[in-house]
Amino acid sequence: MLLIDGEPEYRLWIAGTPKSRQSSTFQRYRDSIQRAARQQFPSPLNGPVEVEVVFADKHTPRPDTDNVLKPIMDALKGIAYRDDSQVISAKAHLLP
Repeated sequence: MLLIDGEPEYRLWIAGTPKSRQSSTFQRYRDSIQRAARQQFPSPLNGPVEVEVVFADKHTPRPDTDNVLKPIMDALKGIAYRDDSQVISAKAHLLP
């Protein structure tokens, strides 16, 4: 955990290529997100949460950013935060 302007900031590294829900390996990807989150969050945060996802994928065609963001946010529910309604801002960046 880092403090930025006095506020806690958590960073997770999820290895592998982002997966959509339709992928045959989606469950493994979701599990890796949840494992990484459990290492950072002893219990879900209360209050407003901002989520920022930065991902790189050199595959062609690249996944749509919204298709990458939603499964990650769903996987964090109950671990990083209690409910999606706490998320007041969500950003996704695709690196070239």
